[in-house]
Amino acid sequence: MFSYMTTKVGRAFTVVRFGLLILRWCGLRIFISSTLHQLYGRTIFLVATGPLDTLGPSSSFQCTVSLASPDDVEELFSKIRHESPEGKYQLLVRKWYHDLGFGDCYISRTSDTNEICTVCWFVTPGHIKQLRWEDRFSIKEGEIMIENIYVLERYRGTGAHAAFGFKVWKIARQLGYKLRKGYVNETNIAERRYLEKNSSKVHERILERHFLFRVTRKTLEIYDPPIPMKATPDS
Repeated sequence: MFSYMTTKVGRAFTVVRFGLLILRWCGLRIFISSTLHQLYGRTIFLVATGPLDTLGPSSSFQCTVSLASPDDVEELFSKIRHESPEGKYQLLVRKWYHDLGFGDCYISRTSDTNEICTVCWFVTPGHIKQLRWEDRFSIKEGEIMIENIYVLERYRGTGAHAAFGFKVWKIARQLGYKLRKGYVNETNIAERRYLEKNSSKVHERILERHFLFRVTRKTLEIYDPPIPMKATPDS
């Protein structure tokens, strides 16, 4: 199955399928905007790392975290009907990466109702090599990317994100990883603020270009020594 997904035919099929899912769940506006972005789009990312022993603040939100089973993943994506159009799109993007084999999925469940509230993927150098994405993501042995974190909308503002981050970073450290690495959209103020609180430092600023459904990346700035992550340039 994986070898098929990595072929050009397999990927073309998943692009078409993904587009149809966006149209079905998110509506015409988001379908058009996402398609136009894939035809020609530009996004700036900050490449940041931080030690996993700097766990930062947790919260009083009570949850349990585990490696997701196939049934957990199916349950997660079944919740798409309860999200806003933008939330639906974000979940579909994560389904796209999950179906490609982009990392190991971890979920959190509320301690009182056992409902899924947060999700992320652990991405290791082995995953990047398997996907042949070394030109898109640079990750060394001992580093781990904790990517595609998504908090279901009904749990936003409850402390679910902070509680989840505290627990998954602890799991990554127990697995033997020393550094967390992330590619953060420069406009994602919430994620930047979260990483600022957890002592992350920015090593690089890169431009990602989408052109006719192909992706390239270009380094804009390299920070040596790295600079502290800030929620905004003036914070």
